[in-house]
Amino acid sequence: MTIRSTLLLFVLLSCLISTGKAQTLDSRYLQSLANTDTFEVKNQKQNYYIYVKGPAQQEPDKRYPVIYLLDGGITFPMLSAHAHLLQALEELPELIIVGISYGTDDWRQGNARSHDFTLPSENENRKHWGGATEFARFLTQKLIPLIAQKYPTDEAKRLLFGNSLGGQFGLYLATYRPELFYGIIANNPAIHTNTERFLKLPESLSFKGRVKLFVGAAEHDAARFTAPRKIWQSYWHENSHPNWQLHIQPMPGHSHVSSIPDAFRQGVAWILSTES
Repeated sequence: MTIRSTLLLFVLLSCLISTGKAQTLDSRYLQSLANTDTFEVKNQKQNYYIYVKGPAQQEPDKRYPVIYLLDGGITFPMLSAHAHLLQALEELPELIIVGISYGTDDWRQGNARSHDFTLPSENENRKHWGGATEFARFLTQKLIPLIAQKYPTDEAKRLLFGNSLGGQFGLYLATYRPELFYGIIANNPAIHTNTERFLKLPESLSFKGRVKLFVGAAEHDAARFTAPRKIWQSYWHENSHPNWQLHIQPMPGHSHVSSIPDAFRQGVAWILSTES
């Protein structure tokens, strides 16, 4: 082996040693995601990957508001980091944040959001919609009791955040299951192929409280989403829902997804700072 080739080999080995072997994500050094618990919950054939982040400085015997994030594989890292900064400046109170993730964007690999978050649709291309009732049952019978058992949640201040189809699920809960959450943030709710199902009261509804319903409306949302949302807004302006304290928040300058952090911030602040 020549001196030149020996030096080249030495340089290559040095690079390998200094680079090291790739490791899985260690969130301890991402302070906005530190102390995050993760576990899997199975419901029939569907796997849900749950991420839970508690308050940075948890006080003994104190209970904290809890917010459940739909599409948690995307919204949990985004909004946990957002909340971390807002709480540092005391713009939001300490929360327990729960992300519900499918672990993939691909419906063929298990992302069931278009089934879980929706009421049925007559549209031929939406025959897979209609699993909202079943998903709400999963929340009430499995996930919410599990979180309440493991973490110091204030169950009287239980919130939910959803965007797009997640916003549709928020409207479903507010309309048909208003007893489940103290506050709901339905950002840019996508009810474009089943609008009529959200324009009526359930035949029987014994709940006597009022859920705080925050609806975000992005200025630059697509027309196929804004048109049915305006129909919904007009209907409920004329036909007051007995179980809602409704706040519709325009999101100037924002699109369907860019409004997510601002809707989270404004929605949580409004829900936790107002009285029924």
